[in-house]
Amino acid sequence: NFILVSMAHSASMRYSERFAGILNTNWDKEIKAVPTRGVKQAGFYVLVGASMPSVLVETGFLSNKIDEAYVNSKKGQKEIAKTIYNSIVDYREYYDKQLKEDE
Repeated sequence: NFILVSMAHSASMRYSERFAGILNTNWDKEIKAVPTRGVKQAGFYVLVGASMPSVLVETGFLSNKIDEAYVNSKKGQKEIAKTIYNSIVDYREYYDKQLKEDE
């Protein structure tokens, strides 16, 4: 059972890393007001136990006045949502391609 769980976790981790990379690249290209701080791994409680690719997105820091203004603005919210959405679409294309290659 442990081996199966480990294998599933490993596969999810690989896909999570790929999605995080896609999102990070898109963020860097599309969101100029809040610079990307890269991709990092940690055992966040909200991600532990997920049996699917998962990422935690920090859209900015409310303690930073520039980030706070951007995240609270309609323009910022739309740009952030659009970037996350586009990253999901890009990831889906990558994932579908991987499934076809594995057949």
